[in-house]
Amino acid sequence: RNSNILKGINDLNSNQKKIHEYVKLLITKKPYKNIPHSKNKWCIKIRNFFESSKYDTIIFFVLLINVIIHSLGHFDQSQLENDIQNISEYIFLVIYTIEVLLSFISYGFKNFFHDRWRNLCLIIVVLSYLSLIFSLDIQKSNIFLTIRLLRIGRFLKFAHGI
Repeated sequence: RNSNILKGINDLNSNQKKIHEYVKLLITKKPYKNIPHSKNKWCIKIRNFFESSKYDTIIFFVLLINVIIHSLGHFDQSQLENDIQNISEYIFLVIYTIEVLLSFISYGFKNFFHDRWRNLCLIIVVLSYLSLIFSLDIQKSNIFLTIRLLRIGRFLKFAHGI
């Protein structure tokens, strides 16, 4: 049946193909909600950065480095390896906190919560701080391991086909 459908698409004229592409675009893309821009010059620059591909590339590599460092963890690590992982966890938490704060400033309180990815980032950062407050032994905390897995879930943002 699929081959018959594809065969039928190939037989369309150029106007019919344009209409088909338009309908396909309407079906597959979520409508873009226009969020009003701030009047502040710095907020506009920060927001333009967050909406650029440069930001996506930087965050992708930060996440990748974070995942690589934590995937190197193993049972019976030396004290040096534990210290490196703990310090890297604090560094990445600071990076993610700065990301959330800057996006909160640039989008504003009302518009910040319209995007699910920003909500996920905020939840991950808040849970990370809560796990740091309530857990003295970071490496053995199940909550902290779960939060690390949530960070890996941010890679789904870059998988446009999913």
